[in-house]
Amino acid sequence: MVAKSEIVRQAQHRSSEMISDAKMKSGEMRKAAAEYIDDIMKQADDDMSKTLAELKKARQNIKASQRK
Repeated sequence: MVAKSEIVRQAQHRSSEMISDAKMKSGEMRKAAAEYIDDIMKQADDDMSKTLAELKKARQNIKASQRK
């Protein structure tokens, strides 16, 4: 009887450790995913800002050439 109780206790302890490890790894993965997405979105934002600036410059050049 004591052996069964000890086995159950050890199994419960091990399962608690596994759950704790899984939660920790899940949090790390969420953080890494959020950082990755933020980097991708920043790059897209930078690229779009550069493209918008080029578009505005092209429009200004067209308007300036029409005034001549």
